[in-house]
Amino acid sequence: MIAVTKSTDAGAYFVGRAVGRHKLIPRLSPGKTWEGAVGGMLTSTIVAFACLHWLFPAMAPTTNAITLIQCIIGAIVLGPVLAIAGMLGDLAESLVKRDAGVKDSGSWLPGLGGVWDVTDSLIAAVMPAFLCFAAGVAGPPG
Repeated sequence: MIAVTKSTDAGAYFVGRAVGRHKLIPRLSPGKTWEGAVGGMLTSTIVAFACLHWLFPAMAPTTNAITLIQCIIGAIVLGPVLAIAGMLGDLAESLVKRDAGVKDSGSWLPGLGGVWDVTDSLIAAVMPAFLCFAAGVAGPPG
């Protein structure tokens, strides 16, 4: 969940910097673009596939191994779901910071904005990730 969600941030940043032209919500978060959001979703889908296909089976070998098509379907669901949840968490945190009139949520992590700035997307993605795994959408139900 962490790798998929944080890859959204990285993908959105690099794609947005490279080709971002159309602002997502300029009043709330002026640096975010639609192109970056799409790039973040594509990146998270690729990372979700890698995790489902290689990482998870290596960590917990089981007789309930998932097939390649299940990995692809799981990644197509899990990647965008966690990407959107993470982006919404980030935007919600931006809204709180704008209302409070602050740029960063703290100074414990210089250059990254603060602990909440780093964890906002993860906090928002926890429940959707749990639901995807519990429903068996992203691998066999545990």
